[in-house]
This record gives sequence, C-alpha cells and structure tokens, in this order.
Amino acid sequence: MYLILYYGLIVIGCIPVLYRIPKVQYYTRFTVFCGVILLGSFYYAIRLAFHGRSYQNAWRYIKIMSFSGRLIGLHPVIENSEMLSEEPCIYVCNHQSCIDVASAAGVWPKRCTVVSKASLRLAGPMGIVMWLSNTICINRSSHKDAISAMQKASAAAKRDHVSVFIFPEGTRSDNDNLLPFKKGAFHMAIQCQFPIQPIVIEPYKRFLDHKNKVFEGDIS
Repeated sequence: MYLILYYGLIVIGCIPVLYRIPKVQYYTRFTVFCGVILLGSFYYAIRLAFHGRSYQNAWRYIKIMSFSGRLIGLHPVIENSEMLSEEPCIYVCNHQSCIDVASAAGVWPKRCTVVSKASLRLAGPMGIVMWLSNTICINRSSHKDAISAMQKASAAAKRDHVSVFIFPEGTRSDNDNLLPFKKGAFHMAIQCQFPIQPIVIEPYKRFLDHKNKVFEGDIS
C-alpha cells in the first residue's frame, strides 16, 4: 500500500516537470482542446436538435469552442470592434490553426453560417452539429461540386439574410504570409450583394509552432 502511494506521489510530482517539456505541453493542450470539443459536440448535438436546423445554432455551439480555448490559455482581445458590420456580410478570416474558430468566437454574429470542408460531416457528433447549423460543406476534390455548393449557399444567404464566415485561403498557413485566396468568398459577396468584413487573427508564432511542436504560455 505504501509502495503504491510512494510511486503515486512520484508520478504526481513529475507532472509539472513533464509539462514544462515543449512537446508534452503542445500535445497536452491540443488533446484538451479537441477532447472538450468532442465531448461538447455530443451535448450540443442533442441540445440543438430541439431547436431544429437554424443559423443561430452555430452561434450557440461556438461557445464550447470559446470555452475550450480558455482552458488552454487562449484569451483573444478584440480590437476595432466598432468596425464590425451589424448587417449581414461575408466574413473573411486568415487561417492558421484549428484554434482559429475559438480565437474568432468573440466576433461571431448570432445569425451566421460557415464554409467548411465536406469531410468534417463525418466527424461524429460534430457532423450532426454542422448539419443542424446549416454549415456550407465544400467538396474540395470536385471543383464543379464546390461551385454548385457555393451558388446554392449564396442564394440561401441572400434569401435568409444571414452572414457567412469563410477562411478564403482554403487551408492553414504555417507562417506569417497569407496563402492565395480562393475566389468563392468574393463571388458570394457579389451574388448576395453583401459587404466583405475582414477579420485578421494575429500570427500565433510567438506561442505556437506546429512544426517544432511548441505551444507555450497564456495567449491574449
């Protein structure tokens, strides 16, 4: 019994030391972030079902993203909030990491949908949440299908007077430079006659480095 207690105390004492290792901290933070979102998705898949399919469901669900971000030390500071549009618009945002949505949670309007890759529909409860939130799913492997999906989404956004959140780079950039923008966001803005609202997330390089597996410090 004493031996078990002894080794147990050693393990507990090693946790703070191990957490100081950059790679351990990197994987721990992302495990916590993704784990909480997964568990939250089960809850919201049931809760949002009672609301039915609604554009406001994304705004309800994004609260778990924000909470997960805070758990790993993400505390975004919104600057120039007075410039945010109160009318439906096309939000275009740079894409760096899976934590981007948590970073942008504070500017997410109540009636808004998002453009996402179609493969996420297979992500268990998150796929159900996406369906309930009227997420615009794009099949990247088929240019024809992607255009068709964006055209239908544009018609729906204009008809329902709802904003659309897009990461126009299409994939994550791992440096300070923006990747070339896909044209979908701009075609949608023209078709909907909505203004474009740029959202810029500061580079994460001072605390997050995917290549070297570093994720350190509180982030604001």
